[in-house]
Amino acid sequence: MLGVNVALSVALIFFGSTCCIWSILRIAERYARGRFWMVYLPLALIGALPELMMGIMANARGLGIVAIGTPLGSSIINLLLLGGIASAISPTRAHEPFPTKSAWAIAAASILVMAVAAAGRLQSQLGIYSIPRWGGLLLIAAFAAMTPLMRESNVDNGYSPRHTPKPKVHVLWLVLALVAGVGLVTQGASLTAKIALAYIENSGSAQNAIGLIGLAAIAALPEATASVYLALHKQTATAFSNLMNSTIANLLLILGIVATVAPLPAYDSLPTDLGFTLLGALLVLGAVALGKGRRVSRGEGITLILLYALFALLVLLRQESSANLFF
Repeated sequence: MLGVNVALSVALIFFGSTCCIWSILRIAERYARGRFWMVYLPLALIGALPELMMGIMANARGLGIVAIGTPLGSSIINLLLLGGIASAISPTRAHEPFPTKSAWAIAAASILVMAVAAAGRLQSQLGIYSIPRWGGLLLIAAFAAMTPLMRESNVDNGYSPRHTPKPKVHVLWLVLALVAGVGLVTQGASLTAKIALAYIENSGSAQNAIGLIGLAAIAALPEATASVYLALHKQTATAFSNLMNSTIANLLLILGIVATVAPLPAYDSLPTDLGFTLLGALLVLGAVALGKGRRVSRGEGITLILLYALFALLVLLRQESSANLFF
């Protein structure tokens, strides 16, 4: 029964994500202006829905390790695994502007989250990393402040209507498909969170690295769907834009909302995980800056995938040596 429920939740998120991506891109084809507001930001927010649902539900049950670990684990998947897969499918092209400012924004966001968590540790009577309510509000404000930077980074790069035929579907049906897609993603994320949290509470396995990596992978399913779709349509730079925007949303908006609802306790290995997120952003920037023609090649994409595999291996090894480590 557990396997059936997990498969159902994955199917809901996948089909919901597909509906959202299809409708958003088709709406963007009708209205060429405002691509950031019609493509990039909606895709990022929809991609962050699973992390938001899982974070709020986990924190409400006192499972801060899941609430904060899922957005962080999903962010690392975005930058290393999905970015690598997209580049392996279709390397970014030299003439496409790359969202380098968004990568710098991820680096700044990682440092800010670490600073807030460290300040929370100083305030905490238990001496653990935590994101207090004021820290959550600060992260949300930082996301709002970074939105113009994200827009500037993405405005000249992105999904172009000329790559696909003009849509013949009425805009009302596109909006209905978008609403239905959001509903499916939300329902799938809620079901996943209920299954995972019930299993953790019953088995006491909050430190199970394999299960929590799987939870982060399910949360990253909308980004995976969008990345593969865009890469197959030779728009890998747009895929990277979506992955980076989703990562910024995870680090600032999602963690901020979850911590504002209730203070968010973290775990001892938080600096390591934020360090991997920072490393992922710097690796992408290095690939663009040093790569031939300022592009992320197929070989560099495979390198990103291998680095994620190394990260996952380190997570498993850390669990063997400590009972208080997650991502």
